[in-house]
Amino acid sequence: MYKMQNYFEMIVLYCIRIFNGERSVYAILHMLKGKKSSQTIQDVHLFGLTNLLGTLPDITRRQLEITVDKLLQSGLLIALPQNGYYLITSIGQELLQQHVKKYPFPETLNGFRFQNRTQSYWSRLSLLIQTISHIIHKQNRFYPIQRNFQTQTWVKRYLAQNRQSRAEIGRHLFDELSTLLEKRPEKERAIFVKRLTGIHRIGSTYSQISKELHEDEWYVRYLFLGTIHFMLQEFDDSSVQYPYLYSVIKDIQGNSHTQLTNSTQMTLKYLQTGKSLEEIAFIRRLKRSTIEDHIVELAYSDPLFNISRFMSQKIEEVIRIASKTSRTKQLRAIKEIVANDEISFFQIRLVLAKAGDDQ
Repeated sequence: MYKMQNYFEMIVLYCIRIFNGERSVYAILHMLKGKKSSQTIQDVHLFGLTNLLGTLPDITRRQLEITVDKLLQSGLLIALPQNGYYLITSIGQELLQQHVKKYPFPETLNGFRFQNRTQSYWSRLSLLIQTISHIIHKQNRFYPIQRNFQTQTWVKRYLAQNRQSRAEIGRHLFDELSTLLEKRPEKERAIFVKRLTGIHRIGSTYSQISKELHEDEWYVRYLFLGTIHFMLQEFDDSSVQYPYLYSVIKDIQGNSHTQLTNSTQMTLKYLQTGKSLEEIAFIRRLKRSTIEDHIVELAYSDPLFNISRFMSQKIEEVIRIASKTSRTKQLRAIKEIVANDEISFFQIRLVLAKAGDDQ
């Protein structure tokens, strides 16, 4: 039997199984890169993949295609007539099940909620720790681990505004990080610490850590990401417990609309003034279907979004029952079960959106 080469192969195989021939492999690419489109945001909710959104922003189309080709040649996938569409084979199912059991996704992983904050938090924190470590040891000249100009500017401003001794800031950061990391498994703690840079050490790369721990490099990357997301979740739940770490990211705090595309945010503003779909489409010079996409995106992104203005409670219930009866997430199949010409695909999509990951 084929032996899974790496964690990325597992992720691709997992997504293909979840999509079940209803989305192409390029939907996986858009999801992992964190593409801000209505379609991608709808897909991750509809198929329960919100944890993976934006977790591999640097992945390339070529990397994905090479991996899919390997899985295909190894008998784990079968190609469908439509270009880029695949189904997982029984051998692939068995292998995937074994691999997911041995290497599960970190339970704290939440790309949908944290993709906008992940990189900023890590870049700022790692450079701040490196800077304080050098200043405490009276070495003001060093090669910064983060080359991004905005990150460097933020650290300079942070230290200029915070007049406490650098040693005291360092102690507080150490104490808060220790408290957080104590809540994580030993392997996650080790990976996070090895990534940090200080006066006498340069942070390790994923590749170096994977060799040291004898773990797959992709898996190391996801364990690290899970730790970062855990910290961000802790700040959301109780920022007062971690005032110094929270101060690193407090200006990039999210809300229910941070993931929305710019165009959808504009549609939301018109909706809030009481404008109808037709009026918004006319004002914005967009097709009605585009405005419908925006509204479905809103329903996915905001648990409090009310869809009652777009259908009666009776229609909503009919669609809910049909979606549970259907064994697919294909709209056309649900529409056939509903068997009512007055119920639109738009309304079906809205109900699925409100059902979210429970579907």
